[in-house]
Amino acid sequence: MAYTEACLAGLQRVLDRGTACVLEQSRHGLFIRDTVSGGYLLAVEETEVGIRWLQAHGQAAYSLLEICGNRALADYAQARYGLRTMLCCRQAVYRHAAPPATAVRLHTRRAGPGDLPMILRWYDMLSEEELRAVLGRGNLLVGETAGHAVGFVGEHLEGSMGMLFVLPAFRGQGFGAALESAMIRHTLRQGYRPFCQVETENEASMSLQKKLGLELSEEELYWLF
Repeated sequence: MAYTEACLAGLQRVLDRGTACVLEQSRHGLFIRDTVSGGYLLAVEETEVGIRWLQAHGQAAYSLLEICGNRALADYAQARYGLRTMLCCRQAVYRHAAPPATAVRLHTRRAGPGDLPMILRWYDMLSEEELRAVLGRGNLLVGETAGHAVGFVGEHLEGSMGMLFVLPAFRGQGFGAALESAMIRHTLRQGYRPFCQVETENEASMSLQKKLGLELSEEELYWLF
């Protein structure tokens, strides 16, 4: 399997934290289920092998599926399993030992239940149930300045950084970079390599990842749900 380390960072995180149920593994690739998110992650170069693996576990409800670097397999899975949405992304990986310095100093803290109404008001990409699960794992941070919340950032259940949001009144001041730097610090303290996924057309986020020193994968990966 010749995919780059950056492309495989998501699978590696699930393996490292011990939440992977290995469904298939061979010289061709790896197919796992994450017991935290319930998502399936598949990396295999040969499309026919990937199809066989998916079919072998076809009784599973593939409601959340990540496929590394194989668009033909992603197209097959979307059509075969009726997955309405496909996000085409590149993976960004942080390889340094210390978090990046940013121009803005920002106080961050772990979010609590009292922060959920504010987060739900501004962020609708995850359900309240999913956000509560992220909160319960201690992986949702709120950024504050002068006692006011400026935004938030978190770690998705499968391990990638995300949910980065700066409230409209505080945009254009560098708080987005400061929030991501805080999440990188949080991840490093847990002993893991920080990574995130950026949709290929999101040029602003691509630029932010490069600015903060993250390495973008050569390959694309596909989230299906």
